[in-house]
Amino acid sequence: MSWYYFRSRNHNRDGGAWGRMTRGMLPLLALQVASEFHRLGHKPPVTAGLLLANTIVYVRPSFLDRLLPTLHEVSFNPHFIVKRIVSFDWPSLEQFVVSLIVLAKSFNALYCYGKSTTGSVYGDLKRFFLSPFYHLDDAHLFYNMTSLLWKGIQLETSMDSMEFVSMVAILLGMSQGITLLMARGLLIFFGYERAYYNEFSVGFSGVLFALKVVLNAYSDEYTYVHSMVIPTRYAAWAELILIQVLVPGVSFMGHLGGILAGLLYLKLRSSYRGLDPLSALIRKAFGVVSWPLRFVKNIFNLQRRRISGGGRVGSTQPRFQSGVWRCDTCTYDNSMHDDVCEMCSTPRWGDGFRQVRQSNPSNNNLSVEELRLRRLERFG
Repeated sequence: MSWYYFRSRNHNRDGGAWGRMTRGMLPLLALQVASEFHRLGHKPPVTAGLLLANTIVYVRPSFLDRLLPTLHEVSFNPHFIVKRIVSFDWPSLEQFVVSLIVLAKSFNALYCYGKSTTGSVYGDLKRFFLSPFYHLDDAHLFYNMTSLLWKGIQLETSMDSMEFVSMVAILLGMSQGITLLMARGLLIFFGYERAYYNEFSVGFSGVLFALKVVLNAYSDEYTYVHSMVIPTRYAAWAELILIQVLVPGVSFMGHLGGILAGLLYLKLRSSYRGLDPLSALIRKAFGVVSWPLRFVKNIFNLQRRRISGGGRVGSTQPRFQSGVWRCDTCTYDNSMHDDVCEMCSTPRWGDGFRQVRQSNPSNNNLSVEELRLRRLERFG
């Protein structure tokens, strides 16, 4: 279950420990992840990467501490994201050119294309994109990551990894965008200011609710949600209401935005044939990045699989190689130390390095069945 969001009228400005609990649950999370991945034949790389990214951001190792923004710098708040977009003065051509020059020197210049009429720094898009990867405490991280572990394995193993990472990126943007639009709409049409001005949220919960909708969209099964039996496809809606009632302080808007993002994704996906544009772009980018590895593999022509006995069946290699001889009956490559073919028991003639013109007539015209029986006798 994923539900940890927080909201506060007095937003915490401490960028250090963030008032987190002790990290006693992190070893338990590591054990559960290791256990799940150990039993899998194919390890889902995108799920593993997401788990690692969220955990590293939470742990904040010393060598990354200065590079990672603090919690108060990335927590999701519609007011800080939308304010500058609404009160934005478009720059002149000269100002735009100057901004491009400054952009090459500092990433922060990305928000300097214009000047807010209030003179305050708003429109910080890292709140929009980075807030899902931040968590408040061990329990928050543990429940979100165990939920991601289950949903990620189920979804990524049922589709291509490139398609999965594209879906996660789309759902992240959709869930954050829908949450922002709902908060803005409540302010404009109903004068409800709390969700717009006073709520700050972090956590992967919105994306997880969206993944839950996608995972259970076509399920005909039933599931238990707090002792209630409901259709699995509606489990996300039941959890939305129950979590809001049982756990005070969670972000209803964030979770609802995730559910609506999942529904919208399914609607758009059903109306689009083939790979979505983002999946195609990611696939092409991965192809470009992995090209050097493929090039090296082609140069060295990685050795093909060999069967027991050190020989190889087939006729694509030269007929005779140093230290081996090829059986005329079954084309199996044998060691020069063997006088009898390990595959069909045909004797070797000559020195093993040149083709023999005469052969054992009893073995030249073996039928397929006789050859099969000899192989069974030889190898059991």
